[in-house]
Amino acid sequence: MFLTIILLLILAVLVYIRLAPSPIEKWHGDPEKLAATHKPNSYRLGAEKSVEFAVSADKLAVLLNDVALDFSGATILAQDPDARITTYIARTKLMGYPDYISTKITAIDDSHAKLAIYSRSRFGRSDLGVNKKRVQAWVSTMKTR
Repeated sequence: MFLTIILLLILAVLVYIRLAPSPIEKWHGDPEKLAATHKPNSYRLGAEKSVEFAVSADKLAVLLNDVALDFSGATILAQDPDARITTYIARTKLMGYPDYISTKITAIDDSHAKLAIYSRSRFGRSDLGVNKKRVQAWVSTMKTR
């Protein structure tokens, strides 16, 4: 009986992790201004660390979206097209833990734009470097396309 209760509790936690709502007001925003989680399961590429691309802001937005949706299987949580801010959700393959990736594209001029990204896990304390690796993979893939 005790083992059954433990298994049901574990199952309930796993279902909650998979189906928990993602409030837009909590997870979507400017990646350069969102408050840091102060946990090792996040990675920010922004402000002085943003990456510059030799394409227009509009082209960079299309490229980013292609990489996020096709390359990593993320989905869009929310977008602010006027500010060029998008928040994606990427889930781990096995457990379905959600990571939130907020991005911002800023035009430098007609043929250059910069990208800021803040990727963070919702649950747990450690992500084994997944958020940093994701951001680096996205940027690397975008640079080669």
